[in-house]
Amino acid sequence: MITKTKNLAVLILSLSLIGCNIDRYNMGKKDDIANQAKSYKESIDWAQSVKKESTDGKFTFKEGEPKCNLFVYDVIYEAVGGAPHNGYHPHTAKKWASSDCIRNWQYMGTSETWQAGDVIAKEINYTNASGHCGIAVSSTEVVAAGISKVSQGVHGLNGATVRRYIGD
Repeated sequence: MITKTKNLAVLILSLSLIGCNIDRYNMGKKDDIANQAKSYKESIDWAQSVKKESTDGKFTFKEGEPKCNLFVYDVIYEAVGGAPHNGYHPHTAKKWASSDCIRNWQYMGTSETWQAGDVIAKEINYTNASGHCGIAVSSTEVVAAGISKVSQGVHGLNGATVRRYIGD
């Protein structure tokens, strides 16, 4: 009986240590996502006035189209090595804001404190977009593509949905 108890304790400890390693790995990836987003501050590459192809070449956004979701897609792709999409386009702000399942991204709701690397999204009924989204770089600010450039701030995302990277 004591041997079985010891074996069970070792198994539980091993599983908890594996979990800790995964958490540390994901924490590093979340930091990578935030740092990648910050590296694009002031860039006009995702401005509405330009045509933009996704980093992986799968998607092209025309001049005049909002590109906040393409910015989120590109940043995640570059930082993690892949990014979620539906096969036709990167997930929209509305999709990021919904509670629908997005692989590797946990839905945290709207009252969760932002952490660096989180996707912050809000459904808003714009005439040319489903909302707005960006990447948290702190508990109070996001980096997001706007009309004319990528910038850091709140961007009207107070009360927005938080999505947290949990990896594979």
